[in-house]
Amino acid sequence: MDNENTNKMPTESLKASLASINLKLQYIQKDITELKTNLNTFSERVVQIEKNELAHATTCPQNKEFEGVLKRVSNIEKDLEEYRIAKKYPRLVLVLILVFSLLALGTGIATVQKIYKEIDKFHVIEQTATDLKA
Repeated sequence: MDNENTNKMPTESLKASLASINLKLQYIQKDITELKTNLNTFSERVVQIEKNELAHATTCPQNKEFEGVLKRVSNIEKDLEEYRIAKKYPRLVLVLILVFSLLALGTGIATVQKIYKEIDKFHVIEQTATDLKA
């Protein structure tokens, strides 16, 4: 009999362990089924949201205003090209400023010299007219 009880004990203990494992596996299976259901629900919601976003992108009343903003930004980008060049080549810009400044200064000096010559001519004419009157 001792031999029989010894053989039954591990078998009953094994059965109890297997029943516990089986119960845990059932809980896991239940959780997996629930997760699959939730995943399907979320997947359907994502698809619906994507459809709504695509529909909104084509029917949005702000699209015309947005297109106007894009055109203005494009125009600003074109206008800023010169400044980008100045930023990219600062030495070239400084040389150009220096050259144009020197040209302006030279032209100004030449103009002032011509004005003084004309004033001198005027004084000569005025002197001649005074001499003729006398």
